[in-house]
Amino acid sequence: MLRHFKRIISMTVIMVILCAVAATVFNHWLVGISLPLSFILAAISTPTDATASAAVSNGRVLPNPENKYLALESLFNDASGIILLNMGILWYVNGYVNVAQTGEDFLYSAGGGALVGLLSGLVLIGLRQAMFRSRVNFLNNTFNSGTPMKVLYPMTPFAVYLVGEHLGVSGIIAVVCAGLLHNVEAERSQLINPVVYYDSVRLNVLIEEVLNTAVFVILGMVLVRTIADKTIVIHSWRWLVAGLMLYVANGLVRYWYARLAMHRPKLCSLFFSLGGVHGAVTFALAFTVAQTRVNRPD
Repeated sequence: MLRHFKRIISMTVIMVILCAVAATVFNHWLVGISLPLSFILAAISTPTDATASAAVSNGRVLPNPENKYLALESLFNDASGIILLNMGILWYVNGYVNVAQTGEDFLYSAGGGALVGLLSGLVLIGLRQAMFRSRVNFLNNTFNSGTPMKVLYPMTPFAVYLVGEHLGVSGIIAVVCAGLLHNVEAERSQLINPVVYYDSVRLNVLIEEVLNTAVFVILGMVLVRTIADKTIVIHSWRWLVAGLMLYVANGLVRYWYARLAMHRPKLCSLFFSLGGVHGAVTFALAFTVAQTRVNRPD
């Protein structure tokens, strides 16, 4: 993480802003959507999903550096998308852009999320290690075989996320930072009790598979219900073109950013541009807009 810190900031701040601006301009000039609404759509389209990218590649051998960059980007660009979405909604409602306030919100959300994640991670790691070494047998006794440890491990991200959101910072960034600490702790705790470690990892993999699959199943159900909803009338292909413009703009910016700023060859840049697949966060942001003061027809 420290070795690629500058590149992470570059991808998750500078590149995300460029993608949002390009998508806004494309939809405003070519489709005729108002600038604030175009910006909202652009903000929704910026967060990427490494899991979705891996699912699309379907086990094929792909360039390692790009795989790594996509994973690093998807860990941290969610906060950028959320802040840009808030900025777009305020622009839509108030009629003007408050760049200074947006910058402050971003620093508070991302920086506060990182701090909450690190502190929460240290507390939970201390608790796990204390349970490992406690005189009370939490690992192997008549009543359980390490069940408290196995439950605490997968519940950690949910607890950290709720704490972060309650404090008004980015729960996603908090979970990422806590997860980095837990990875280190897990690697160094493998030999303390290999059975508990193995069971915890397999439980995590199971939960991850179920949740990632559920996201796309729910997405399919919502799309079908939306199309079948007679209260929503689409008079033209304008909104399909708008969606297409979002992906064209993102793809072009990502490709040329990889070529010019990251100095990657053509094929690797193409993979990086197409590998920015969207997933659960984009889906969640789309639902978030429905809870704001954006007009229902929009």
